[in-house]
Amino acid sequence: MENASNNTEKRYEVSLYEESLVEKTFGKKKNKKKESKSALFYIGYVGQVGFVIAIPIAGGALLGGYIDAKLGTYPKITMTGLCIGLVISVFNFVAVIQEIIAGSKN
Repeated sequence: MENASNNTEKRYEVSLYEESLVEKTFGKKKNKKKESKSALFYIGYVGQVGFVIAIPIAGGALLGGYIDAKLGTYPKITMTGLCIGLVISVFNFVAVIQEIIAGSKN
């Protein structure tokens, strides 16, 4: 429960040594430090960057290879799929980097 008039917060705690509730009053902290993000947060972004680069490139090459095997035009569609995957991965990479930069400013 907060008391807005004197900017304090009251909390009630149960003690093992006393039979009643103990009321404690805490003052609000005015200087909030910027919360630092944990290492797992950044490891998640590194994994995301890896996936947005690898999946479109590999998917384009595999899909192009499959279509080439069906049509008998081996290098043409595979190379086209690889190039399309590369372009998609560049756009995804830029979007993730912009998200990381926007998140670090908040």
